[in-house]
Amino acid sequence: MVNVVIGRDVPPRSKSASKKDAKILAMSSGPVPTSWMLPLISIGPKDQWFNEVAENPLMVITARVGTGIVKRILVDTGFDSNIMFRNVFDALGLRDANLKGHQHGVVGLGDNFIKPDSVIFLPVSIGGGRGKRSLMAEFVVLRDSTTYNLILGRKTINEFGAVISTKLLLMKFVADDGSVGTIRGDLETAVTCDNASLSLRKKSKEASSIFLADFNARVDDKPRSEPEGDLEKFRVGDSEEKFTFVNRNLPDGLKEPLMEMIRANGDVFA
Repeated sequence: MVNVVIGRDVPPRSKSASKKDAKILAMSSGPVPTSWMLPLISIGPKDQWFNEVAENPLMVITARVGTGIVKRILVDTGFDSNIMFRNVFDALGLRDANLKGHQHGVVGLGDNFIKPDSVIFLPVSIGGGRGKRSLMAEFVVLRDSTTYNLILGRKTINEFGAVISTKLLLMKFVADDGSVGTIRGDLETAVTCDNASLSLRKKSKEASSIFLADFNARVDDKPRSEPEGDLEKFRVGDSEEKFTFVNRNLPDGLKEPLMEMIRANGDVFA
């Protein structure tokens, strides 16, 4: 289940609350100390706050994004971009009018390439009190979903001036006032999300026999290589010439959503 601290059925907001939201959405990054003013950030044994666990969980945090508090945010330096999934976009009460066109074709998510809806710029705040840092961040909005609500990528992590210890599930960063802010990862949520992701990855491997045909333009009178195996051919475009294959033996619960995803991105797969 997606754990977002914003519901769909919420009462109308007052004018004062709407003005406050507008101010938050219009916020720009506060002044960042110059390099010679940056505080020393160190992580040591005194920062240990939990007993070691066998799972080696990922860094999962809670932060304010836009006007809501969002849980299950994966901090992932393997991603350059920030990712927001459409169900979270809707739960935060955002509208398509807030979206801007995406300049790039597809975004890599795991072993897949997914065409994004668009992008949105939102304020992100981590930490609290004196150890708080806020800045504007760009999120690529995807219709796909994972066990996480958001993925915080490398670009924004660097803008926070963050230093991360995956062993201690700890992130330290330069706060708005120039001090060092600290946030801890949510250990229980991280383990839960990781276990759920393992289950999803196992299902994904079952689809590894997908072959793409006719990906490159070919002259019609030249023979085309056919994929081997027990495969089912299906059309992904507006003509019989645009097709691909899927493993015929995949479970219906996996095969049908996979085929729908490929059809929805026919310009990529055909």
